[in-house]
Amino acid sequence: SKDLPEGLAILREVLTAPRFQADKLDLHRQQTIQGMKQRNDDSTAIESRERRLLAYGTNFWTARFTTLA
Repeated sequence: SKDLPEGLAILREVLTAPRFQADKLDLHRQQTIQGMKQRNDDSTAIESRERRLLAYGTNFWTARFTTLA
């Protein structure tokens, strides 16, 4: 309870004035692209992905995958 005012001030700042650091966003973007390049390296991942596409169709939320576009 002694840190409650400081914690609430930090929470208010995060909610009202979020900071998006360009270097962190670029790192996440690079990691996402690298993951997309490697997702076909494991045959079980391909099978699972295709099974979901066949079972639920392309509009189901688990059958959607990030693309570079």
